[in-house]
Amino acid sequence: AIYLSIKQVPDELIYKSYTLGASHSEVACNIIFRHILPNIIDSIRLQIGPSMVYLIAAEMLCADVGMGYRIRLQARLLNMDIVYPYLAVLAGFGFGIDYVLKRIQAKICPWFLMS
Repeated sequence: AIYLSIKQVPDELIYKSYTLGASHSEVACNIIFRHILPNIIDSIRLQIGPSMVYLIAAEMLCADVGMGYRIRLQARLLNMDIVYPYLAVLAGFGFGIDYVLKRIQAKICPWFLMS
């Protein structure tokens, strides 16, 4: 995703910055990085869900501690009144992280939301 967002940087923008006297490192930091930063944050946002699923699945299969282990243990005992709050906490954590990343993106990349 980052590679594709780097390829989307307009060539005219890079040529214009070189014409105005920017060095290679200035182009990389000030032009390319600022252009791809919103896409990096979006990529992180999109990977939070699958990473949480893999973490919980790994804890359910192999761990002695953690949320996945507790969910597996309580589900085996048919204590679904304990399992559902655990799942609600996980969902709340996921939505919370997504909200925080959206706010960070809006704060440091205001030009991205306008387009």
